[in-house]
Formats: sequence, C-alpha cells, structure tokens
Amino acid sequence: EFQPVVPGINDAVEAFVKPLGVAGQYVDRISRGDIPQKISDHYEGDFDQLKQNLNRCIDAVNLLVQDAHALSAAAVEGKLSTRADAGKHQGDFQKVVAGVNATLDAVLAPIDEARKALERLAERDLTARMQGSYQGDHAAIKEALNSAAGALHDALGQVAESVEQVSSAAGQIASSSQAVA
Repeated sequence: EFQPVVPGINDAVEAFVKPLGVAGQYVDRISRGDIPQKISDHYEGDFDQLKQNLNRCIDAVNLLVQDAHALSAAAVEGKLSTRADAGKHQGDFQKVVAGVNATLDAVLAPIDEARKALERLAERDLTARMQGSYQGDHAAIKEALNSAAGALHDALGQVAESVEQVSSAAGQIASSSQAVA
C-alpha cells in the first residue's frame, strides 16, 4: 500500500532539494567572485522568489563589475575624468561606486592643479605655483613642482642680472673705446 506513495514523497523531496541545491551553488559561486548566468529553470512559489532574488543579485554584481572594468579601462586609456553612474546601483553597491568616484576626484584634483601650473610655466609665467593643501604623495608632487618653478624663476633672474651686468660692461667698453678714439 505504501509503494505508490513513496515515489510521490521522493518527487516532493526532489522538488525541494533541486532548487535549494541550485541556490546553494549560485551563492557559493558568487561568494568566490565567479558570477554565474542567471537561473533560467522554472520554479513555483517561494522557490521562484528565491530564483528572482538570486537573479537580481547576479544583475547587481555584474553591473558593479562592468562599472569597475569601465573605470579601469578608461584610466588605462588616460580618460581620467570618466566616472561611473552611482545612481544605477542600490544600497552598499551605490556607496561603493560613489566612493570610487570620490577617490578618483581626490586623486585627480592635485594632478589637475599641477597640470595647470605647468601650463602657466610653459607660457613663461614664472610665478605659477600649486596652492592646494595636499597630503602624502600629492604634497610631495606639490613641493617638487613649486621648488622647480622657484629654481627656474631664480635661475632666470640670475641670467637677467648677468645680462644687465654684461650690457653695462659693454656700454662702458663702448664709452671707453670712443674716448680712446
């Protein structure tokens, strides 16, 4: 009498075990950075909700990975003003993307100021200096650029002074030559 019931019980257990096994495998893969394709199997009820939640997780992680890849590719190409759209993300993922964007801004601000100071120096404005308040390596870059600009200003000042002295001496020689003549 129990023989016809056993396959039904086995089918019921299989209906629970299979989706939970798939979910477990997906969570394990995602936790190791191996993002699987979305689950395409058909499930009913709570198992379908679990599938939808995992698929949303996969989409969110893939979007985060895409943005990280796009930012690193842009940086390699020298497109340092590229930013990811944090509004496309939710929760902590949005905070991560906003944090990366803020980090890029903080890194690039002193570089941009240094570029502007160098452009002014190239246009012969020897008063150009970096003014921002920076720390660490950025402070060292500011110090080096400002020191180089100061040394260039001083060197050209000495050249101008030497030219003035030579010009004065040449004037005296010319005056003496006329007196002798």
